[in-house]
Amino acid sequence: MSTILIIDDDSAIRQMLLRVLQINGHNAYEAENGEVGVQLANQLIPDVILCDAIMPGMNGVETLATLRQSPATREIPVVMLSGSIPEAQLKQALSMGAVDYLPKPFTIQELRQSVKRAEGVRESVGSAIEQ
Repeated sequence: MSTILIIDDDSAIRQMLLRVLQINGHNAYEAENGEVGVQLANQLIPDVILCDAIMPGMNGVETLATLRQSPATREIPVVMLSGSIPEAQLKQALSMGAVDYLPKPFTIQELRQSVKRAEGVRESVGSAIEQ
């Protein structure tokens, strides 16, 4: 299964996501903020990143922008998570290549579907690069 990095400042949400993803066969890792998330992403090169939009310090859009600057992490599909993201910030994240937005609270089924869509994006990008 795929490797998924969770970047979220809420410990309870990170722990819940870790458990659900691991139960579903994924290798899941966590980062408590954008700075740590970018470092881990460059080390792990995960298949998918789940990133909270609203975090202290480096917010989700800034995290996404930093990920897009690195050749190693540029093509990793990022799913934005948030309880309430301003529309302008959501549009900015999507224009920068976020592949999905998952509003909190979400169901396990919605999480699975979003991860599956992101994995599909990763596979199609990998195929295009190989050609």
